[in-house]
Amino acid sequence: MRFAPDGNTYLSAGSDQKLYVYSSDKGEIIKEIEHKDGHKGAIYSFAWSPDSKRIVTVSADKTAKIWDVDSGAVTKTFTFPASGGPSHDDMLAGCLWHTGPSGTYCVVLANSGALYYLDTEAGTIKQTLHGHRDNIMDISLDRKNSRAFACDLIGKVGVWDLKSLSCQWLGGKGHEKTVVGCAINADGSILATVGLDDKLRLNKVKEAKDYQFSTDAIGLGGKPSAVACGNKSPGLVAVVLAQKKIVIVRDGRIASSTDTSFEPTSVAISPDDSELAVAGKGGKIVFYALAGDTPKEKSSPEGAALNLNSVRYSADGKLVVVTDSDRRISIFDSSKKNVIPTNWRYHGANVPDGAFSPSGALMVTCSMDESLIVWGDLKGFDPLVRKRADMVHAQGVMRCAFTDDKTVITMGFDRCIKIWEIKA
Repeated sequence: MRFAPDGNTYLSAGSDQKLYVYSSDKGEIIKEIEHKDGHKGAIYSFAWSPDSKRIVTVSADKTAKIWDVDSGAVTKTFTFPASGGPSHDDMLAGCLWHTGPSGTYCVVLANSGALYYLDTEAGTIKQTLHGHRDNIMDISLDRKNSRAFACDLIGKVGVWDLKSLSCQWLGGKGHEKTVVGCAINADGSILATVGLDDKLRLNKVKEAKDYQFSTDAIGLGGKPSAVACGNKSPGLVAVVLAQKKIVIVRDGRIASSTDTSFEPTSVAISPDDSELAVAGKGGKIVFYALAGDTPKEKSSPEGAALNLNSVRYSADGKLVVVTDSDRRISIFDSSKKNVIPTNWRYHGANVPDGAFSPSGALMVTCSMDESLIVWGDLKGFDPLVRKRADMVHAQGVMRCAFTDDKTVITMGFDRCIKIWEIKA
């Protein structure tokens, strides 16, 4: 129930699919609006036009309608979804009518969380905005094509355009459970996703028309913890499992499954695809040679006492950063020696992730203390050469990466993705 902007009348809408107009001074029903082209489901919400002559209504029948209040006629109908198959997510829950510098338009909200901007005169959808409505689990960058891929708790994978900041979802059935990790391959054509269905999917994402989950899935034989793609070979994928295994996939087929002595939590492949770094619980960090399809252990330097969260290579492969639950940031050089023997502990809580800039001059780390630190000295490793941002994401920052040498992207428990500029 809402008053018209001119204050002369108010209107009510309900699950009986009817609209009633009342006089504001006496509260009496002026008219009942019920039309043959009206809604076929409950009307969840409506909004008045600024001139008090029209309303927009949204309904469980997955349509939005523009009405002329005086005549009671439906002048425009918008049917959702604009593309793809219908689902419960397409029911429309809210709406508003806005006049601003760019003109007059309506915005309607779907159960999926999508916001649709409607051109009320042309009867077209001007713009669609998507976002994650559940916790984001992982993010992977395709710098060459200015894209970020993000997977979430309910199994959705979003393809984010880093220029327009718009998102498209991967369509199709997918994992239908939490997608715990994602990684883009070397040429940007395939996005590897692993989910709690214990499967790996290799999804074509070269062009927007390809944004669909693969109908083929590779059974992993256990619960995946993380996934990484090769940096030279487009067909190389490494997955680590909670069942203490490393699975290597080559060109869509499992090439090897190797046991580990610890439970892995993160995996990274070196820039030349010759080495695999695996970090896990109990402070274990192990480097493997990857000359063939079976990883062969090279070294296991001493790590932290507690669980390791992430492992990442620098662009030239000369440095590796490892973060852990005890606030520590460790950096190993090419000889696998920890170049910061005392580690850096400048965050106030668990450090889930760290990453190097494309040039290798900077490093970024994020923390559950809601902070972000950019480290500026990766030669002398002076911890005082750093920049810090606080209150980056409410409840903590889960992932961070450089989109270029001056820009950082983050994701957090607030279900948001943010982009940060590093100022001199």
